[in-house]
Amino acid sequence: FFFLKMFGLIPHIIVLSLFSFVSWFLVTIGYLVVLFTGTYPRGLFDFMLGVGTWNYRVTAWYVGLVDKYPPFSLK
Repeated sequence: FFFLKMFGLIPHIIVLSLFSFVSWFLVTIGYLVVLFTGTYPRGLFDFMLGVGTWNYRVTAWYVGLVDKYPPFSLK
C-alpha cells in the first residue's frame, strides 16, 4: 500500500510545492523586516509554521507513522 498512498498525496504535493515557493520569498521579506525593525511579523511566522506543520503531517502519513489522512490546513 506504500505506493498507492502516492495517489492520495498528489493534491498535497501540488499545494505544498506552491506554498514552499511562496515561503521562500516570505523568508527573504521576513529577513529584511527583522533587519530593519527588529521584530518578526506574526503573520509571516504563522504562515511559515503552518507550511512546516502541514509538510510534516503529510510526510508522517506517507511513511505510515499516522493513519489519519492529513487535512488541507495551515493550522
